[in-house]
Amino acid sequence: MKKKFNLDGPDGFNYYWHDLRKERRVMSRRAQGSGSVMIWAAFKKNCKSEIAFLNGRLNSTGYQNMLYDHLLPFITLIEDDKTIFQQDNAPIHTASSTKKWFQEFGIELLPWPALSPEPVGYFY
Repeated sequence: MKKKFNLDGPDGFNYYWHDLRKERRVMSRRAQGSGSVMIWAAFKKNCKSEIAFLNGRLNSTGYQNMLYDHLLPFITLIEDDKTIFQQDNAPIHTASSTKKWFQEFGIELLPWPALSPEPVGYFY
């Protein structure tokens, strides 16, 4: 599972929930933007990974390094012979080097059709 949090206001949304008893917040963007943080985590049944805080945009190499640091230790905690990793079709997920990475570590991927909703990092 991954989620991007913008630190300097909404990301294209014009509305937000607020308490009607309080003053409205003014959401504005900095001229240069770049106020965000991305997190990644995985879970299965009664087990969850550590949260990975990711700086900037990831390329396929950065994604593979993050998986090595956070996914592989998590997989060792799972007491299940059949684990399938689910991710969407983001370019860093479908890069040939990323596919090769999963093969090298023996991690089975759930086939994910193009233009499907975006669950990332789920195990079955």
